[in-house]
Amino acid sequence: MKTLSHPIKILLILALLAGILLPAGGVLAARSYDAFRSGTPVQSSLPQNGSGYIYKYLILRNTGGPIACGDILYPVYVGKRTGDVKKDIKTALKSLFSTSKNSGGLYNPLANSKLKVGSVQYNPKNTQTTVRLAGRLVKPDNFCDIARARAVVWTTAQQFPEVRHAKITLGSALLGDLLAAKERAKP
Repeated sequence: MKTLSHPIKILLILALLAGILLPAGGVLAARSYDAFRSGTPVQSSLPQNGSGYIYKYLILRNTGGPIACGDILYPVYVGKRTGDVKKDIKTALKSLFSTSKNSGGLYNPLANSKLKVGSVQYNPKNTQTTVRLAGRLVKPDNFCDIARARAVVWTTAQQFPEVRHAKITLGSALLGDLLAAKERAKP
C-alpha cells in the first residue's frame, strides 16, 4: 500500500467523518464500549459484502469513531472473492496477520503477534463457521488495543454474507477469551 502524504490523509479523514466517502461502499462497523467490556465478539454492522471483493480491516485511530477508543475500521482491498467461503476467510485473515503495525496511516493492533490460519470450517446449511488459528498471540496491554484487535479480527472474518458468526480459536481456547478486555482506566 502506497503511503499517502499528510495533507491527503487529513482530507481522507475529513471526508470519512463527513460521510462523503464510505469505504467499501458501506457503513462502518460499530460496537459500544459495553460490548467490548462484556467480552462479546465483535459482530460487524457492515452491509453484506456482495461486491465480490475480499478486505482486511485495519484501524484509523483517533478519528472520533465508534470503535475502541474513538477509532474507525477501514477496509483494505485484499483480492477478489473465489466463491469458496473458507478460502476467502483464510485469505482475508492471512493478509491481516501479515500486515505491519503501521501501514499507510492505518494501524494493526495484532502486528506483534505471529498468528496463522490453521483451518476454516464452514457449514452452508446452518452458516456455522469455525476458524482455528495457530501461532503466538501477543495480547495488547491496554483496553484500546484489545478492543481494536477484537474489531479487526471479527470484522475481517465475518465480512461475507454467508458468515453470520465466526467462532475463532487459538489452540484450544476461544480467541475472544484470550483477548478479554481489561476495564477501561478511569480518567
